[in-house]
Amino acid sequence: MRVQETRQFKNSYSVIAARDRVSVLSMIAKLEKAPTPIGKTLRLPLEKCRSLRTGHRGQLRVVYLLESDHVLLLVVGNRTNLEVYSDAANVLRELGL
Repeated sequence: MRVQETRQFKNSYSVIAARDRVSVLSMIAKLEKAPTPIGKTLRLPLEKCRSLRTGHRGQLRVVYLLESDHVLLLVVGNRTNLEVYSDAANVLRELGL
């Protein structure tokens, strides 16, 4: 699958710990090579999205939108307080999706 990043994904990636960046990149590589979508399907308002568990001790989530011909990486962040999911919902609203 072809992978594209949003500006918000790039911003959120730049602030995560260096030790977690390798893990995130590895997960994105798996996503690119996967013949079918991977990760957990999310609920409203992110029902069109999926979440990948990654990072040190699995505390990070990469939220992406599966489109017909590519994957759009929305945001990466810590699952604590579900903030990464509200950030992803905001990105969808900003993009008009």
